[in-house]
Amino acid sequence: MRRGGFLPNPRPPVARAFPPRSPIVTRWLDFSAFRRGSLTVLARHQETFWWLHSVWALGCGMAVMWLGTRHFTFVRVAVLYVAAIWLASMLTPWMLEHPRLAGRARWVRLAVNYVSRNFYQQVLFFVLPIYYASATRGSVNMLFVVLIALSALVSTLDIVYDRHLSTSRNLVAVFFALNLFACLTAALPILWQVGPSLALRISAALAFLAFVSFYLRRPVAGHARPWVALLVVAELLAMTVIYGQRLIPPVPMRLAASAFGDEVDRESLEIRRRFERVPAGWTGTLDVVTAIRAPMGLTETVRHRWRVDNVLVRTTDAHRVNGGRKEGFRLWTALPLAHARPGTRISVDVETFAGQIVGRARIQVEDK
Repeated sequence: MRRGGFLPNPRPPVARAFPPRSPIVTRWLDFSAFRRGSLTVLARHQETFWWLHSVWALGCGMAVMWLGTRHFTFVRVAVLYVAAIWLASMLTPWMLEHPRLAGRARWVRLAVNYVSRNFYQQVLFFVLPIYYASATRGSVNMLFVVLIALSALVSTLDIVYDRHLSTSRNLVAVFFALNLFACLTAALPILWQVGPSLALRISAALAFLAFVSFYLRRPVAGHARPWVALLVVAELLAMTVIYGQRLIPPVPMRLAASAFGDEVDRESLEIRRRFERVPAGWTGTLDVVTAIRAPMGLTETVRHRWRVDNVLVRTTDAHRVNGGRKEGFRLWTALPLAHARPGTRISVDVETFAGQIVGRARIQVEDK
């Protein structure tokens, strides 16, 4: 060995010939590279993709609304969806504590949220047109329809649901109880011919139990705040059942037709001479015939409430409605008028004995 030098390489480099890659290995490597690139793109633009998914969910909800206007019997599927949401939510803590899923808590929550959101969308967009058909335009029960529409919209907003609603146990409990109440109030009269008033009470009781099952999944011993919250929710539901039934449309009952006049055939309950407007200065008995549509087997007690210029002037006796008539159950009442003043507005509310508004008929005294 020379001082300050290097030994020559005893073996010159030899070019090694590697066996060619098989097509399967080549495709797997290409797919792995594509997957890594796709995941990078998804991570970079995940919020954009979620908003696009929300738009897609809203479009699917519109299709479900079309189904809800034509096939009421599919409401039993909505009940199963609500039960699935309840079961999945109850099992989520157990799944997170399971040894095999302990390191995948994020993916478990993501999967449960995704399934719950989709089921909420199907349920809410399905019952929305059913409530809209039974609601009375210009009355307070349209507020409940708006509330269901807002809940349906929230269920399509993936980012809002995942980051804000699902992370709060209180919001999850309120959201589920509200939607369970809306679903059962529509399903009970359709599937089991329960009257709207009784269905409202049953739905309120089950909604409270659902709220308790979500809200009390925490240690509450020695804390007064959870019990105060439960008391407030119970009071709100009780007030709704007792005094707030006018806020809830009487699903699936609705006013099919109405007519005013002064000559009624007592056998067919047809008005022979109809009024589009009451003649000014007219004196006589103003008759109204309303046709109430309800499904076969449903029975409910209804009455007429007459108002003149928004002042209640008469409440009639209650009559039992039997559903199933194609032309609707006809109800006839009358109000004596003396020298009808021009511009006077007369309205008749058809409502259940408990106070739910089925529909409203209106007429006005013509101006001179």
